[in-house]
Amino acid sequence: MDCNNNYEPVNGATQQTFNPATSSGFYAVIIRDGVCSDTSSCHEVISVGNIENSENDFLNISPNPTSGSLGIETFFKTNGIIQIDVLNTIGQCVYSISEKTNKGLYRKNLELEISSGLYFLVLQTSEGKWTKKIEVK
Repeated sequence: MDCNNNYEPVNGATQQTFNPATSSGFYAVIIRDGVCSDTSSCHEVISVGNIENSENDFLNISPNPTSGSLGIETFFKTNGIIQIDVLNTIGQCVYSISEKTNKGLYRKNLELEISSGLYFLVLQTSEGKWTKKIEVK
């Protein structure tokens, strides 16, 4: 249900899971079992955008899944600055770092001290933006 739209049903949201795509907002669910039903409270969903990457011939994130130690390896055509963010599934930034990069091979090891779950690793430079789904166990 769309809490921002008088609790109207959301088209296509009839299965166990639903991805509201790029529609941030407040949503609730109705659970039905025979003649019984219950409605959740409204929860905010923040879209983190599409998981589509700029053109980059080489981007390696490993290991994935990870226990918290994560290696990033990529190649840059120019010197610049990289912004690395880790977002949880509701779009909150749980880890962030920004640093200068040099043209050529870039390697970075991250020590993520975050709860188990799914996250989005977002790398952004003047050359583009890359998003990868990661799992922390």
